[in-house]
Formats: sequence, structure tokens, C-alpha cells
Amino acid sequence: MADTFHRLLRILQMIPPAPNWIDTEAIADRLAAQGIEPQKRTLQRDVLRLEGMGLGLENVDPTVRPYRWRYGPHAKPLFVPGVDPQAALALRLLELHLERLVPRSTMRALQPSMKAARAALEGNPVARWLDHVRLIPRSQPLLPPKVDGAVVGAVHEALLYGRQLKVRYKKPLADEPRDMTLHPLGLVHRDAVAYLVATAWTYIDPRPYPLHRMASAEMLDDKSKVPDGFDLDSWLASGEIAFKVGPEIEVALLFDAAAGQLLQESPLAPGQTATTRSDQRVLIMATVPDTVVLRSWILGFGPAVEVKKPAALRKAIAQAHQAAVARYR
Repeated sequence: MADTFHRLLRILQMIPPAPNWIDTEAIADRLAAQGIEPQKRTLQRDVLRLEGMGLGLENVDPTVRPYRWRYGPHAKPLFVPGVDPQAALALRLLELHLERLVPRSTMRALQPSMKAARAALEGNPVARWLDHVRLIPRSQPLLPPKVDGAVVGAVHEALLYGRQLKVRYKKPLADEPRDMTLHPLGLVHRDAVAYLVATAWTYIDPRPYPLHRMASAEMLDDKSKVPDGFDLDSWLASGEIAFKVGPEIEVALLFDAAAGQLLQESPLAPGQTATTRSDQRVLIMATVPDTVVLRSWILGFGPAVEVKKPAALRKAIAQAHQAAVARYR
């Protein structure tokens, strides 16, 4: 009896308000992710039973299989406990700043709680926190590229449930997109751009695929394959997302005093050393991945930094400065 109640409760919590909906197969997948795996006929009886309880549950179109379920436009939200101001503040900050890191299905399920949080903050002194906290980028901010909402939803669901993804993907400078089968491994947001980290077809090397280059995306029934030993944090630490040029390198960068102080306050890497010279310039030494992002970051300091080593990096930065000077002659 307790198992049945627990299962019915979970089903009700998964069903979104109109105009959104969830079909029976998706409910089964989400239950399975929580360790609940009822037989197909049992699940069908469960949902039909809930429909008859007068809770506002409705079948979007009885002629379409699998059945699609939602709360009707006039149904009252269920299972939204009273939200205290501190919890309401946390939910509001989630909605404002972390929404893109949360699966869309989860955000839809949280909408009643979000609505209750907004109401709980009205007139409450705690809400002043929202007026005094901001997140701003260090670099020049860019507007995010346009991404199809259906693509975002499919990517989130495939990553959440460990499924393969069929996408129409357009490579940079390509004339037309092409069909690809991807195995999702992670989702990374770098400034305004969202990247799906994935392997393609039977290849084992993970690559970043910007979501805005996907014309369409569809979650498949087949399970995605994860390369042996893959770890998202280790992959990111290797510099792949920053457009890797080569292996890790030990850099020696001589900064003017002000820039050198910044690097002492916010080190370039673990194990960094900083030596202040008699002319107040600061020699920073650290081991970092050799990436396009590293080189762009160094160039951004202009004359305030000199690359002492390695020789190949020094030469690349010098050539970039020489090319820039030539543009302005």
C-alpha cells in the first residue's frame, strides 16, 4: 500500500500544468530514474485512477498514444508547501541566475514552487537581497546566440536520462547542417554559449557542440555510450573546451606591477609562483593547458605582459602583436 501511494505521489509531482504535458512513456522513464519500475499496464492504471480523483488531471488527446497528461487550466497546484522567506529567496535566485543549468522538465515541475516563492517575497525585507546582488562578466559581455527551445529541451532530456541524440548540426563555415548521432556526456556554459559535450557515432573522443548550431534535436530510445574513464571535470581541466592547442606547458609571464598584483590575488593555476623584481614587475610561473583562450587572455594585457617562456608561446604572441601593428599602419 505504501509503495502504491509513493508511486502515485511521484506521478502527480511529474505532471506539469497546461499548456505543457508529459506522456506515459516519459513518466515511466522518470520513475525508473528514481528506482521505481512499475509494469506498463500498472502505470496506465495508475494514471487513469488519478484522472478520476477530481484533481484536475486531464488527457490532452485520448486519440493519441502514448497518452499525454497535464493539469487542466483551472486545476489548483498540488504539493506546494508554504515557502519561508529564506527558501523563497533561494528559489528566486535559482530562477534568475541558474535556470540554464537546470533541466527544462525540472524547471517546469518547479513552476508552482517558483510562483509561491515570488508571493512569499512580496513585502518581505529578505527580498531586498535581490536588489543588491549582481553577476557580471569580467570580459566584454556578448548577447547569447539564439537557440531553438526544442533543441534545449531535447538536449536536457537526453543528458538527464542517458539517451542518444539525433541532431541536425551545422559546422562553422559549412553551407548546410548534417545529421549526426551524439552520445551526450555533459553540458557546459561558457559565457553566453552553451556546449553539449558528446561523442559522435562510434568515435570515442569527446567534443564540444554549441547548441546554437543545432537546427534540430531529437532524443532517441538507445542508451548513450560513455567512454571508459570519462570525467567531465578532468576533461574541462585538460583545456578542451578552451580550444586546446597542445599539451600542458610551463609559462613564465612578466607582468607590470598592477597586472602582477591581480595574478597574485587570483592565481593563474594551482602551484603558481610569483616573484616581484626590483622594477616592481612580477614574474608569474605556472603550469597550464596551451589553449586559444590562454593566448587570447595574454594578448588582452597588451604591453603589460611579456612572455618569457616557452619560446613557442613567446613567438606566437609576438607574431600576433606584429600582425596587429601592421593592421594600423
